[in-house]
Amino acid sequence: MNPDRRLVVMTLDDALHIPKEEQDRILSQWPVHERQARRNGVPMMGEGRIFPYDEALIAEPALLPDHIPQHWRKLWSIDFGIGHPFAAVLNIVDLDNDVIHIHHAIRMPDALPMMHAAAMKPIGAQVPVAWPQDGTAREKSGETVHMLYRKEGLRMLPDHATWADGGISTEAGILEMQQRMQMGRYKVAAHLGDWWDEYRNYHRKDGKIVKVRDDLMSASRIGVMARRYAAICPLGGKPIDRTRRGPLATGVDFDVFS
Repeated sequence: MNPDRRLVVMTLDDALHIPKEEQDRILSQWPVHERQARRNGVPMMGEGRIFPYDEALIAEPALLPDHIPQHWRKLWSIDFGIGHPFAAVLNIVDLDNDVIHIHHAIRMPDALPMMHAAAMKPIGAQVPVAWPQDGTAREKSGETVHMLYRKEGLRMLPDHATWADGGISTEAGILEMQQRMQMGRYKVAAHLGDWWDEYRNYHRKDGKIVKVRDDLMSASRIGVMARRYAAICPLGGKPIDRTRRGPLATGVDFDVFS
């Protein structure tokens, strides 16, 4: 760029000569999927954003671990990154109010399962992990992908994520996320830059989702799909004490009463 030139982005909120009531009226005239692009200069790609909602509706301050009620449930949800970056999202589920809070998001290109696990375990070593159907694929060693992660000490759920009826519809996941966002039942920590970057650019072309830089969005969708498996467990890097086994169940990774 020429040093004598500057790029200035002016949003509707910077138009101080336009009263707030008039700004709201102008905003209401634009199609929902165009509002972020027109108001804040956020690029709109393809046929429009999948999540076109005002970020203020979804963003919240980071929850401090000591302030998270003990009865709130936790669930990791991941996208393995087969041919694209690995992604993991920590879902904190408030069942009383039916709200999902996202407060950790990891995206790692060109890394191995041991590195993915090493990034996740200090945050939530005891948190169960939901994973997509492609985790059933077998490596050259004959082991399935999800078993590689289990060997690294993650609490992988026994089966890939599905809806309660056994389906794996992507569109159902997007619709569920859209409804939750609109109703204030899906909250994301404001500091998660990678998550918000994908949120702003998640879009369709020719009616299909553009599968580029959508890794955290895919992991988030898996979390919504599998939220019924979220468990009451502590955060932090302390692993499960597998030497303590109750008399009712042995050989399992999960507390059968959680």
